[in-house]
Amino acid sequence: MRNHLQNLNIFLMLSLLLFTGGIMSSCGGGSASNNPTGQATSAADFEGANDIEAIVGSAWVIKWKTINADAVYAIYSGPEENAIDLSSTIASTDDSSYTYFPENFYADGKKCFLVRVVNLSGDTNVQTQCTTEIPIGFTGLTDTLDSTPNGGWELQWQAVNVPGVLYQIYKGDSSAIDFEAPMGIETNSFFIINKEDLPISRSDEVCFVVRYLHPDLVPDTNEAQVCTPTAPAIQFDGIVAVRDLNDLKKIRVYWKPAPQESAASEAEKIIGYNIYSDTDDLLEEVIIADNPATLITHTPGGDNPLSLSENYYSFESELLSSNAGDPVPITVKAVDKFGREDTNTCIAIVNVLSGITTSTDRPEDCKAE
Repeated sequence: MRNHLQNLNIFLMLSLLLFTGGIMSSCGGGSASNNPTGQATSAADFEGANDIEAIVGSAWVIKWKTINADAVYAIYSGPEENAIDLSSTIASTDDSSYTYFPENFYADGKKCFLVRVVNLSGDTNVQTQCTTEIPIGFTGLTDTLDSTPNGGWELQWQAVNVPGVLYQIYKGDSSAIDFEAPMGIETNSFFIINKEDLPISRSDEVCFVVRYLHPDLVPDTNEAQVCTPTAPAIQFDGIVAVRDLNDLKKIRVYWKPAPQESAASEAEKIIGYNIYSDTDDLLEEVIIADNPATLITHTPGGDNPLSLSENYYSFESELLSSNAGDPVPITVKAVDKFGREDTNTCIAIVNVLSGITTSTDRPEDCKAE
């Protein structure tokens, strides 16, 4: 009986040992003793950088798929895929991406990146991701063309935020811009076209395009253009007479209104008159809307020394410099809202301190050029 019980105890102990041993084997106990965290001990399977994304205008984001480990990823860079500088890193991280901020996004040039695990052995990947050329969001000229007070034009555009960028100004007509020969180069975000450098009549449509220029940027091919507004030539007879007011400088100038004062088109409408002495010294810019009290029309009588049956403007002005007895030629030009003048050649000579009213000199020669 005793032997039978001893044999039973031995059988139960052997069964328990076999049972617990099976549990330890099924739980991976043997492997856990070599790598208790269950993480990879080699980076041989790391595939490297697999994507690059532009944050246009500011940065590039290099991305990769992390491995199952407390890996540290080092980022290397170079100008080409086969020219990565592995002697130094530009950054390291345990994240799955790195954001590279160039000093200037558009002018930085091509740059390639390689990512490797540096705290585990086995990573020899050569997978690179490179930046690409991205056009600047430059839309060219604004859609308004402003006139300058002297009858010229001002072009404007949004500046490109790149050091050393230039802007080339081209001209032509609405169907053909001459991109072979720029009419000017500018560093600012505006360009003034002086009337003396490029006289543009009301009948001429001249169109302009501005493109940026920089050796490190994608070439600009925008075709946004603005054109000068066209209108019929100004119909204006010029000065009718000038009266010396027995003062060393004061004179009164007379002229007949231009018919296009009442034009419906803003491009055609006459808004005022410029009075000149010696044909090119500006005495007055007479804007009709700004001079309701001093710029008047009237019929013969009162202070009007002319025997005329039509209404005339009269305006008092002062000579810039004069001496008694000096003959000073006076001219009047009609002007539109863009500062464009008519081309009449009428002249009236005022004799300083004479008190005399002088009519237009040789009115038969008064004609538009």
